[in-house]
Amino acid sequence: MKKVIIPVALIAAIGLIGPKLAGSSYNTQLDEFVTSVNDMPGYTATINERTQNWFTSSSVIEFGLDPAMFEDEALPAEQMEMFQDLTFTLNVNAQHGPVLLLNGFSLGLTAVKAETDLDTFRDSLQYAGDQSFYTIAGNVGFTGSFNGTDTIPSFTQAEGTIDGGSLEFSGWKGEFSVSSSNTIYDGAMDSFKFAAPDADTEVTISTITMESSLEGSFAAAMENVLYNSNAKFVMGELAVSSPLEEANMSMRNFVIDAVTKVNDAGTLMDMDLNYAMDELSVVGVDAKNVLLKTEFNNLEKTFFQAYQEASMDPELLPEVMETKLLPQLQANPEINIAELSGQINDGNFTGKIHTKLEGVDAMPALITDTSFWMSKLVVDSKISMDKAMALWIGEQAVSAQMMSDPNTAGMTEEEISAIAAQQVEGMIGMFTQQGMITVTPEGMHEMTFTMKDGQAMLNGNPMPLPF
Repeated sequence: MKKVIIPVALIAAIGLIGPKLAGSSYNTQLDEFVTSVNDMPGYTATINERTQNWFTSSSVIEFGLDPAMFEDEALPAEQMEMFQDLTFTLNVNAQHGPVLLLNGFSLGLTAVKAETDLDTFRDSLQYAGDQSFYTIAGNVGFTGSFNGTDTIPSFTQAEGTIDGGSLEFSGWKGEFSVSSSNTIYDGAMDSFKFAAPDADTEVTISTITMESSLEGSFAAAMENVLYNSNAKFVMGELAVSSPLEEANMSMRNFVIDAVTKVNDAGTLMDMDLNYAMDELSVVGVDAKNVLLKTEFNNLEKTFFQAYQEASMDPELLPEVMETKLLPQLQANPEINIAELSGQINDGNFTGKIHTKLEGVDAMPALITDTSFWMSKLVVDSKISMDKAMALWIGEQAVSAQMMSDPNTAGMTEEEISAIAAQQVEGMIGMFTQQGMITVTPEGMHEMTFTMKDGQAMLNGNPMPLPF
């Protein structure tokens, strides 16, 4: 009989004591979260109300923007008041484990559900009466991982708020997983549509997805400026329809891909930021398969952190540049366009630009000493395009020059374009004779520029510098 009583008593103890322990842990983590938000430049978080019982906890948290971040912008008083009022409130309810029922039956430490007030934005937006504008819900498991979802319901504009226009949003749904080893968030929406009050201009966005992952916990990332991460943003389609021809545009499959990677010592970080687009159509331009890959390598922790902090207070920037810049320069920083390619109208192009500062052991006597920086700069670049692309770029350059000439003030854009088309072949031929452009047997127009130890080379030939 005793063998039966002991397990039953243990289960009962866990059921009674567990919620108290879970509640204490939850509220401690809530305080830490609010502190981390306030430590982020430009943001504020305040717990206005809090109640902690044995089995449940509830709190009201107000989030906002710190008006101090706009003090140097010399904004009018009414705009400053707008930023001071730009806040929203989350009503947070938590159930203490081990038995969780708040978000459906589960076992774990805590179940959490946070929602905005039911009347949030209802004066301007119309959405289901039994839904909150924003909801985030999830459970904390026994291992401390926090998994859940966040949602924004579908909405339209409230009657009378946009005279003659319209606003439609399909809603947003995201999923997240937060643990000590990683933080993952994925979200998506189907559509967004806005028509201006005159109903002649319309903006439509179809399908947006976001994927992100962060190595380590979210709290750790807030404390460290360098971290390993991946993020991807995809917009399926963007269309702008307007009676003004120059305002019309369409874009398909626009992608932003970002990756950060920290070295083993935790002192340097590389950042890749890539852009891709399947199609873009605006007045006079039809672009396809456009790709831009950029790299920011060897970002040094001390300088990167100081620079981020000073960005909120520009008065600190001179001190940062004087006291923190050298370690960054000694790390041989790189800013690269690893790849630039695509098709514009009938022309194709590809290129790269690699730049690096190398061999900086000490700061120059004058930070504006151009010859010093040129002696440390390493450049390796190349641009290649077919004849159609070269002609198109040349026409744009000549047209822009002619439009700024007072003597062509009475000419139409069509007349200027026609003259530019006649001149551009001769201009390209002149640049080729001067060695500024080389033409391959395949007809590709190329330009290479390199620099090392203060010596610049254009297409393999020495190029004098103006300093």
